[in-house]
Amino acid sequence: LLIVGSSVLIALEDPLEQTATAQRAVLNLRPCLTTEGVACVFPFVYDGKEYSECIRKGNLGRLWCATTSDYFEDRLWGSCD
Repeated sequence: LLIVGSSVLIALEDPLEQTATAQRAVLNLRPCLTTEGVACVFPFVYDGKEYSECIRKGNLGRLWCATTSDYFEDRLWGSCD
């Protein structure tokens, strides 16, 4: 609620934006799976850097993720679905 002089402005949130925000929240709750159905583990460390999403680095440009928290130690990974 914003009052300017004798005018009253009411700021309402855009219902479409609320829906989009809710959809993004649901997507963030769903596990990311490899093409083999194994859950990606985030964050994971690759090449000394921590990642929180599927990456293209080191896999001929195809998205992949680690299936443990430390790829360097475990070398377990899969292509992202």
